[in-house]
Amino acid sequence: DERTYEEIIAEDEETALEIAALESSDLVQKKEYINHTDALTALVEEISMKGLPWLQRCDITSSKPIVVEKTENDLDRELKFYEQGLEAAIKGKLEVEKAGVPFSRPDDYFAEMVKSDEHMMKIRQKLLDQQKGIQNAEEAKKQRELRKYGKKIQQEKLKEREDQKKAALDKIATIKK
Repeated sequence: DERTYEEIIAEDEETALEIAALESSDLVQKKEYINHTDALTALVEEISMKGLPWLQRCDITSSKPIVVEKTENDLDRELKFYEQGLEAAIKGKLEVEKAGVPFSRPDDYFAEMVKSDEHMMKIRQKLLDQQKGIQNAEEAKKQRELRKYGKKIQQEKLKEREDQKKAALDKIATIKK
């Protein structure tokens, strides 16, 4: 029992009359879509930046499209994007140099710091203190290990002396017999 929309409406007289009244009135306006290609082309040309020098546009087009055989392979896809980005960066650098604009800052360039010199000195001092604390902790650990090693050697020496003394007393005792 499949009926079309028109068949269902045709059966219901009241609905059909309402739709006919709406279509004849000015309430429902049918919009006409006209493709003014000449006007659109003129607008595109107006906002186009073709006449501007490259430094003001900074547009770069890749020499080859990205072709990924397996779209599920994230690593392959990322590698293709990386290669395209690298090519664009190289082309951009060449264009900037061709325009005669310096690309890298000079060696004696000093940028304005976000934080004050006093704040940076505090940070530097804090880092130095932390480094010194780590060195002190390592030195203390080393001293403890040396102390333990020295104690062990001292105990071995004392045991050796006791063994020698005991051996000497045993020897004396055997000689007496």
